[in-house]
Amino acid sequence: MRINSISNNLKSSMLYRKNTVYKNNTQIIFRQNNSSKSEYEILSAKRKSVLESISQLEEELRRIKNFSTNQAEIDTQNKIEKEKKSKNTNRLCAFLTGESKEIEDKYWNEFYAERDVIDYLRSNREKILTIKKQLEEYLVLIDIQLSLYKEKSNEQSLQDTTFVPSIAVINTQKNQSPLPTLEEYTRLRKEFNEKLRKLDISDPTRKAAAKKLKEMEKQMIEQNVSFVSKAPESFASEKERWDYFYKGIDANVRNEASAMDILDQFSRLGGKMYDKNTGRDSLTDIPVSVLIYANEKATSIESSNRILQKYVDSVFKFATNEIPKYGYHPDAAELLPMYNRSIKVMTKDTVIKFINAFKNIAVDKQQYIDIKYFLQDGIWQSFYPQLKPQDLPDIQKALDEFAKAVENLPYDIMKIN
Repeated sequence: MRINSISNNLKSSMLYRKNTVYKNNTQIIFRQNNSSKSEYEILSAKRKSVLESISQLEEELRRIKNFSTNQAEIDTQNKIEKEKKSKNTNRLCAFLTGESKEIEDKYWNEFYAERDVIDYLRSNREKILTIKKQLEEYLVLIDIQLSLYKEKSNEQSLQDTTFVPSIAVINTQKNQSPLPTLEEYTRLRKEFNEKLRKLDISDPTRKAAAKKLKEMEKQMIEQNVSFVSKAPESFASEKERWDYFYKGIDANVRNEASAMDILDQFSRLGGKMYDKNTGRDSLTDIPVSVLIYANEKATSIESSNRILQKYVDSVFKFATNEIPKYGYHPDAAELLPMYNRSIKVMTKDTVIKFINAFKNIAVDKQQYIDIKYFLQDGIWQSFYPQLKPQDLPDIQKALDEFAKAVENLPYDIMKIN
């Protein structure tokens, strides 16, 4: 991450951070806060919000495409001359009073602000496209949910209106049908996306397929069947390899098996990659949905920690203690936020595993200082609710070894000129 990157408070960059909520929700779960609203209405509101977000991203992509620095400079100069002319500005008087400079500064500041935003958007174009794709996939999930509902045909008030699922025939036989396979699920999902989704939402064929697809998803999630397809034997190019990770497996974390498969494939076929033109950073981008699942959706603390320990084995194996050039953060600094977002579910063994991993890639004392701070007496219970007092001696031992490993390293490599 560049030190001199554009401010995170820019409206456009804020938009992309807010839109990651859609990426994270690959399994739709809505909690109804307002009892006067039906689930159908909540889903419809979500659908509208997703469509608006997609539209905003498309507008930003058009903004990138249509911006020309040379033309923008010409337009800025024309605006300056037009305003000076409209005010009938005497050049000598305007120069002496500073009015001419005020006009020029106003328009050139606008030009530089717009150019900086465009530069930011262009450097993150691939991420924008990825988010747009994930929003579109999320829209499909919402449409599937909506297909399962129908409005009662009576004239009740909006508050009393309810929506009920289409009636399903319950199989009372003792012999249950076999679990769906990933191949069956993928085939039906493709058919729904490419053909059935074009039908009216009330069409019986579409509703039947949506119901079947939802039932398959539910079975696969509950029985821990992975949603991640087997990786190809080889890739024709580096671009194809990274497109596979960015556009394929990262959106399929529905259960522990999916998370483990993603991490396994990244361990075998991934690696360390940073593209300054697109902003892609494989170590922080690709496994992020796995961490979100482990921290927020896993079925148990044990499951969360199995995933987190697999994460360390898969991701940190590619991290190094090389000091990057040109103001980029070292790997340890980039990975520390991934650790911090997971501490609420960590057990002792997972904390120690992370500490040892950071110890091996440290280039300064920063990660040691940050991790140690939140493990100190008096506050560790608030940040690590899964830890017990008897866990602390072993963690302290790992921290002492970490301290010894970094004792001769600088305090903060990024502050060294």
